[in-house]
Amino acid sequence: MGSHDRRIDVHNQSVLRSCEVIQEIQGMGADALLTVNEDELCQRLVRKYQREFPLNGEGSDQSEERQSLADTIRRNLVERKANFFSGLTPRRGRPAKSKAA
Repeated sequence: MGSHDRRIDVHNQSVLRSCEVIQEIQGMGADALLTVNEDELCQRLVRKYQREFPLNGEGSDQSEERQSLADTIRRNLVERKANFFSGLTPRRGRPAKSKAA
């Protein structure tokens, strides 16, 4: 296997890891996302997906790959949490905040 093939495999593995973690996050319900500490959940998911899909490369490549995975997880956690709040309406008896205020 040439070095080009190895880069493709590393890239495909990285894409697969990202897809798997995004699917898991999208499958989480409100209770799982809103009652758990976001930092702890992010760290747990990074550890889980590093075990399932070991990091390739050496030194800085692994560090970059780990950071990319953590960024993907955090971004998707924030977006998923926002989905739960985007359709909320103000509770009765409480006026909505005015944009002019």
